[in-house]
Amino acid sequence: MNLKAKLSSNAHIFIAFILFIQPIMNVISYWFTEWSMPSSITLLMRLGVLFITVLYSFSISEKKNIYFAMSAIMIAVYALHAIVCFIENSEFAIVGDLSNYIRVIQMPVCVICFITLFKHNGKTYQGIQFGITAALILIYVVMIVSTLTGTDPHTYTDGKGMLGWFNNTNTQSANLSTLLPLSLGWQLTWKNKKKPACQILFWATVVTGFLAMYYFCTRLAYLGIIAASVGLGVIILILNRKEWIKSAVLFALAILFVVLLPVSPMMDHKDNDDEWQGKVQGWADEKVEELEVLDKMTKKEKIKNLSPLYAWKAADFVEIFGYERTMELFDYTTDIYDFTDIREKKIMFGECLMEDSSNEFLSRLFGLELARFTVNTQQGEMIYDVENDFHGIYYLYGITGLVAYLIFLGYFIYLVIWALWKNAAKYFTMEAGSMGIGLVMCLIHAYLTAGVLRRPDASIFLSALLAIVYYLVKLKEYPDIPKKERKPKFRRLKAKRRV
Repeated sequence: MNLKAKLSSNAHIFIAFILFIQPIMNVISYWFTEWSMPSSITLLMRLGVLFITVLYSFSISEKKNIYFAMSAIMIAVYALHAIVCFIENSEFAIVGDLSNYIRVIQMPVCVICFITLFKHNGKTYQGIQFGITAALILIYVVMIVSTLTGTDPHTYTDGKGMLGWFNNTNTQSANLSTLLPLSLGWQLTWKNKKKPACQILFWATVVTGFLAMYYFCTRLAYLGIIAASVGLGVIILILNRKEWIKSAVLFALAILFVVLLPVSPMMDHKDNDDEWQGKVQGWADEKVEELEVLDKMTKKEKIKNLSPLYAWKAADFVEIFGYERTMELFDYTTDIYDFTDIREKKIMFGECLMEDSSNEFLSRLFGLELARFTVNTQQGEMIYDVENDFHGIYYLYGITGLVAYLIFLGYFIYLVIWALWKNAAKYFTMEAGSMGIGLVMCLIHAYLTAGVLRRPDASIFLSALLAIVYYLVKLKEYPDIPKKERKPKFRRLKAKRRV
């Protein structure tokens, strides 16, 4: 057996290993940060894994032109971006900027690699699902051990939330919400799923997964509980009504967690935050004179009256942009929630950078240098890198980068829509349904947070999702539906001509 054949025959093991080690690398990154060790070590580790994945897939691929075409597009996008950055700043920090770009392109690169593995090994689907389930179980183990040992850093700084030895809260929320429905959907397709051991494993995964997201403490994780329970319950009912008891239990769990919402750790954190924000709002109102007639004031009067508030709650923006422009950006608000909305604030900063560029048109077309989002102020080093993935890609790589990314994602969304429109009875399976839940939750996290597209540990699971879409629509062979199960076709009766 030659090397290519050997690599192809072990593709399912390789892809399972790549997915399984993701939480391990996250734990290593966490402790390296805790021990103040250089982040370059973990960066090189991730680059090494990406390089091996590409090399492995490229070696067995029969259509290497796809890799060359993909490389050409990615190099062209970054080259144009780099040229614009050099025009804007002759001291362009290309190393950090390029490192960030590699994080962004990891998702499409891994999708192409995983699809290659699917094409050359029929066991790859089982391998990818095994890797996802193993990674999910490992995440649960890390969360439990960190809690028992008292080393859990917690989701929030007030001590709320069970995070585990992971650095990024939004990324972990995305992983928990994405991997659980995939694992459960896979378990529901096992041939021996009715055996007691498989039933125990399934319900243990359900309970552990829901509790992990419940105690994780974020709103999106809580949404993940409802999406998985209701989504899988509906899919089971549609595909096999004989298993209605399983659906009923999942629906009951969904209702239970909705009932528990008011006393959940998430709401406890939110109530504490709201209480604090209310107190701060009271102090803010004391700093603003004649608040009730603010709308009737002239621009100069507004600036005079609001200056104490903005010097307190938006000191960084005041230092960078001045009082007048800062107040215009915030629309002369006195609402504390507007000042504490970090995501919106960072989008404002990105928009200001675009407007202040020496060539705004080129910047909007090809993006800004990553280093420009870090500013040294009197409050210390402030990082304004946008906390929404799609906004972040736009500000960093412009319309060109964002459109290229959306086209790539859009192709797989098109495949899903095409398959359901073409033949829903054929393509709507348990695997497809669970994949749909995971994909929706992953994209919601990408839109609302910066925890997916530029985070290698989450983007690689998105890559697995998209590769599964391609496999289910383009590669998987489906058994013919027996005639008795087919829906009757109604033919239009032709009216007899009267003589």
